[in-house]
Amino acid sequence: MTVPTSGICAVPQDMDPAEAAPLFCVGLTVYKAMTRNTVPRGSLVAVHGVGGLGHLAIQYSKVMGYRTRIYIDESTQDAVQELQKLGGADMIITTVPNAAGVWNILGGLGYDGKLVITSVPAEPAFLHPALLCMKRLVIVGEFVGDANDCAETIAFSNTHGIKPMVETFPLDKALEAFDHRPKARFRSVVLPWA
Repeated sequence: MTVPTSGICAVPQDMDPAEAAPLFCVGLTVYKAMTRNTVPRGSLVAVHGVGGLGHLAIQYSKVMGYRTRIYIDESTQDAVQELQKLGGADMIITTVPNAAGVWNILGGLGYDGKLVITSVPAEPAFLHPALLCMKRLVIVGEFVGDANDCAETIAFSNTHGIKPMVETFPLDKALEAFDHRPKARFRSVVLPWA
């Protein structure tokens, strides 16, 4: 494989390469979502969905000094109602890849709140602008970054002990790792040296 040097990002010697691998994609996405769309320390940040993106967003949120709330299964709790009881979230990082889930959580924002979408729904989303106008809400999308952003993400994660949950496979099981993706609870990482 050949890549331009401008696209290379070093991994510190003391960082496990298997744990670093997901940070180049999902880690980068949520880290940049939270650093480009900042709210003051101590703000209420909700993480909507706890998969590959969400479990890292939780860790970043706590390290960045936010009051963090997590919503995994809206069939067991009304996330919007719970957030409104707390005065509304200052920022919601949504990692849910369906339009209905994304727009439902919008009501959980407080005034001047930010909804940051980090997972692209397959279906189009339709939304009435009244809620945006009445509460002065901001909706923004984030999706990875460049090599400098990656280096920043890796350094921050290493400094603060942020680690993704990974499941490793030896190279001869690469196809099994690929097939395992839809049902994986962790990020699948193929190790060529294992």
